[in-house]
Amino acid sequence: METILDEPKKILILEVNKKNCESLQTLLKQHEYETVVVYDEETFQQIVIDDNIYTLVLANIAIEYISIEKLKDLLSPYISLICVDAIIKSDKVMLKECFDFGADDYLKTPFETEEIIARIKYHINTTEELHKNQLRMDKLASLATIDQLSKSTLKMYMQTILYHELSNYKRYKNDTTVIYLGIVSIEKYIATFGLEKGEKMIVAFAKFLRSVIRQSDVLARWAGSEFIILLTHTDMKTSEAVIRKLKLILHSNEHLQHFNIELAFGITSLNEDDTYETLVSRVQDAYKQAKKQTYGKIEVV
Repeated sequence: METILDEPKKILILEVNKKNCESLQTLLKQHEYETVVVYDEETFQQIVIDDNIYTLVLANIAIEYISIEKLKDLLSPYISLICVDAIIKSDKVMLKECFDFGADDYLKTPFETEEIIARIKYHINTTEELHKNQLRMDKLASLATIDQLSKSTLKMYMQTILYHELSNYKRYKNDTTVIYLGIVSIEKYIATFGLEKGEKMIVAFAKFLRSVIRQSDVLARWAGSEFIILLTHTDMKTSEAVIRKLKLILHSNEHLQHFNIELAFGITSLNEDDTYETLVSRVQDAYKQAKKQTYGKIEVV
């Protein structure tokens, strides 16, 4: 599968001299680099400097429409900045300023063809490796916090969140409730249609839950087809209203109707003397009692 890293990116050139830049563009084109050139402030204001578009910036230090310091602030870590100095005599002060402001390299013109191509290639390869490493880290972070079937919060990570919320509650006393819910019809469904179809039901249901809870709430898959929802700044009465609304939306959802999903809910609020163990045990017990009910299947404790 092709990724952003596989797509060709452009080199942004910030210049003041068209004649000098034309020769540079020709050189870069010969080495299969695509370029975008800016000569004035009006044009500069119209471009979007994004690392999905550019991989490197060559900036003449004589440009007046933006300072090197401000330019570096605009760049992501995945865009290298090479300052180009056309001053004949060595300017050590300018060189120091460029590096102090975060430039990745410094070149004086006229430069050797092989040198500038080698430096450009080096910086592009370096930033692309940095980007790849970040993607790997993001993937590892996702594996550590996201349940790969339901794409909701992983149980182990949710445990950490609950510990944190208990600590917050004891300090600030903000209303916080926990809902433990599950698909009680899942076993019958799997017995009829198989495990793969059962997993599809869980995936579709989790997607539905993520779409109806608030951004401030946390959804986690706890076990099998059972989930926990942490409702922050929410009292018990509001939580019951949330469940009624959830059930109403569920029954009218055309993507889930054919699953004929039947749910049970256990609800509890955080208490002053709660520990993680007492909180989870209490809400799970409420869920077990709800499963036994003929109608409603909601137990509040």
